[in-house]
Amino acid sequence: MEIVKFEIYRTEDEGQEPNISNSPPSFLQDETTYIDFKVYLEHSPQKREFQIVHKYIDPFGNIVGEYSDDYYTEEDWTESWHTGGSGWDEPGNWDEGFYRIKVTVENKRYISEIFEICKEIESDEA
Repeated sequence: MEIVKFEIYRTEDEGQEPNISNSPPSFLQDETTYIDFKVYLEHSPQKREFQIVHKYIDPFGNIVGEYSDDYYTEEDWTESWHTGGSGWDEPGNWDEGFYRIKVTVENKRYISEIFEICKEIESDEA
């Protein structure tokens, strides 16, 4: 099983094309409730059950959310995607700064990515 792609997005933005850039994704503090991820996997075609553990680490290095969820693949699947998330029902609870999401698949394969919570998002347009 191999991680081939990873996306970070706000629950409010689900279904929209992710903002692909070289910089980490940024989200407005006063609008953001949940921060979700989608991990894309490639694997041999077999039915299996496995766990994905995801941790959210705040700008101060504290784990602010740690979750372990059960997932599965079917015997004819060679690729799949799986989601998870963390946050609050109301916006404004995320502190400003850079966070890290660390996702572990089957207790051995992982990816670690950064996102930013900010008061304002700077535009690249001049």
